[in-house]
Amino acid sequence: MILAMHGFNRWKKELRGRTYFDFSHRFLKQVYMFRDTLHYNRRIMFDASESFDSGPPSHDQEIAELKNQYKVYNNRLQNVLIPVPEYNRLLAEGEALFGRSFRETAQELISKINHYRYCIDLHLEYKADLIYGSQRAPTREEYRKDVYPIVNREGGEGSDLFGDSIEAIIDKLNIMLVPLIRDKKSVATKN
Repeated sequence: MILAMHGFNRWKKELRGRTYFDFSHRFLKQVYMFRDTLHYNRRIMFDASESFDSGPPSHDQEIAELKNQYKVYNNRLQNVLIPVPEYNRLLAEGEALFGRSFRETAQELISKINHYRYCIDLHLEYKADLIYGSQRAPTREEYRKDVYPIVNREGGEGSDLFGDSIEAIIDKLNIMLVPLIRDKKSVATKN
């Protein structure tokens, strides 16, 4: 009987450790997907795969280029939206496993992603205003100050506060979850 109870308790601990390990692995995979997608999307340069045929050369090449940029940023926004449902599903599972502090930290990342989505929308409105004169977009000064640094990451000596804040959130999540992946035996022996 004692041997059976010992075996059962050992099995419970192992199952708990595997659950934490599996969740941590799946969740961090989503987090890194967001990080990589945002990093890729925030670059200023366009890939050849992102260029669109603007048709025959027109008298107004600048408008054609603005239309191309509009299409590129609209496609980049769609890339950010793809992993959101899975992340939200994992967020609920993570709260059940790790509690409220985990959820709050993970919500910070989704909040940053929503802010990025909002800035992409403003960026698209700004481009549409330049093309069509919609006048719903932010002013040039507001755009350069509030929208452009979020939508585009500039290399060189300029600081990237938005990118740094995302990395800080990811670091917090790594501190919580990476030890569970590295040493799943220690999790299996916890109460």
